[in-house]
Amino acid sequence: MRSVGSQEKGVSNIKVVGFDFFGTLVEAKAEVHRCLSSICEKLHQHEINISDEEFTRTYRGVASDQREVRRNTQKEVSNRILLVETLKRLGYDVEDDSSPIVEAVEAYFEPWRLSVYEDAWKAVERLRSTFRFGLISNFTDSSFLRSSLRRLGLENYFEFVLVSEEVGWRKPHPLIFNRLLHLMEVEARETLFVGDDLRCDIFGAKNVGMKTAWIVRGPDRVADEEVNAIQPDFIIHSLEELEELCMHS
Repeated sequence: MRSVGSQEKGVSNIKVVGFDFFGTLVEAKAEVHRCLSSICEKLHQHEINISDEEFTRTYRGVASDQREVRRNTQKEVSNRILLVETLKRLGYDVEDDSSPIVEAVEAYFEPWRLSVYEDAWKAVERLRSTFRFGLISNFTDSSFLRSSLRRLGLENYFEFVLVSEEVGWRKPHPLIFNRLLHLMEVEARETLFVGDDLRCDIFGAKNVGMKTAWIVRGPDRVADEEVNAIQPDFIIHSLEELEELCMHS
């Protein structure tokens, strides 16, 4: 585990840099209660009349159950399935591709505000002529993520974008990392993966043989023993440090 800081600490033979999305390239801000209220408003338009309090209580229970499933299996569960299960518990039988579900999930994300970190812009601009980029995100609605990439101006930087909702598996499951390697036709040892989540990003990438750079924005709140157990190859505090790291390959 090393911090970037000198030429001998660079990586070698790197052809592809893989990125996590939220917390690594993009900051997301959203008030959960506003998001859930937006769902209720949309459901009311479709004559599914549930009180905000009843819906919120049930939705949180379903989400908690599904988080446990994801944690234990790494299988992804989409926002649509969460909402279908919530409504089922409340006595409504609605298909996951029906208009009320699709529109309500869209409404959930309307209050979200995304912004690209300044150091992310600098990093991708400086490295794009030398390295190929891929992206892997644990996210429960691929439509929102892909539209966000377009809206933020990031879409064309990445040859392939893998979203756990589409793949069916979340990081740290090896399948989603190996799929990126397969699509980009590159060996794991030729890939550096950059992420902010020690377990999902760093452990998952190292498990398939990738080099790893753990980005720590702000105070590091992870216990030392956990860091030592996973051992990221590099620790960085800004994506601008990637230039130094990668250019010494």
